[in-house]
Amino acid sequence: MRINYSKYYPWKEKADFENKIISGQKIHTVRRTNWGAKPGAVLSHGEKIGGWGYKRREFLINKCTDVQDVELIFNGRKVIAAKVDGSKADWKLIAKNDGLTEEQFSKWFYNYAEKGIFRGFIIHWTDLKY
Repeated sequence: MRINYSKYYPWKEKADFENKIISGQKIHTVRRTNWGAKPGAVLSHGEKIGGWGYKRREFLINKCTDVQDVELIFNGRKVIAAKVDGSKADWKLIAKNDGLTEEQFSKWFYNYAEKGIFRGFIIHWTDLKY
């Protein structure tokens, strides 16, 4: 399964996901869809490169250890709470483990929230679970 990362956040700040993943600062990814990810599936992490067409540079291959449902609850444009697999979770810890500051996390996922709630998946490649 391919997981692609952008070089820049939508607001044009450099993201540097590759280094965050390699250094262990980013230990999972939050996505709108799970693309069929399941424990044991091979994950190919890559960065989009170039302009037109589909080009990517793979920088890591590892295995999926788990996939969890996640809900992020917003008040205005800021995340204020989270649920993982239906139970309350620390959204600030999820943001940190996703390699983002609290502000970046809120800013990123607000764009995908519907009626103040983002629903998606946490794809894990470490033993961490929420």
